[in-house]
Amino acid sequence: MEHILEEVIGLLPGAPTLWPTTVFVVIEGLAFSARGDVMLQLAGLGYLVRRAFWQANVAFKDVTPNQAKKFLTGKGNCDKNLVLLKVFQKYGVECEDDNVADAVNLNMIGRALLGWTPWCNEVQRAVIADLSKPPKVKGTRKKSKAA
Repeated sequence: MEHILEEVIGLLPGAPTLWPTTVFVVIEGLAFSARGDVMLQLAGLGYLVRRAFWQANVAFKDVTPNQAKKFLTGKGNCDKNLVLLKVFQKYGVECEDDNVADAVNLNMIGRALLGWTPWCNEVQRAVIADLSKPPKVKGTRKKSKAA
């Protein structure tokens, strides 16, 4: 996992001192419905990457898989083949792998979050509005007194 983390950090452009003002990363959120042994490794790696970005003051935004699919297709649940097709139709990028197609779509979501894409439709604007909201802070529960 350390090797992969180093590779990811190595992809960031420019000098680390400039990252807080020049880098914005969009990350696909964890797939909580994922199953199998790989899920734990992906969760651990996801934590390491997010922590490294936080420590380096790199701005990043988590996008759930459903938000990403809704931004692309208009619905939050769809087949991987539809993602490949829609990335080609909407963005003109031919991808042989659904992971690459997801990355292209996340890039477009990042551009929309930065206000670089005025062509967003209503569904896309709703996803961007949802992503732009500050995180919800959970209130503390008051303990009920036993009778």
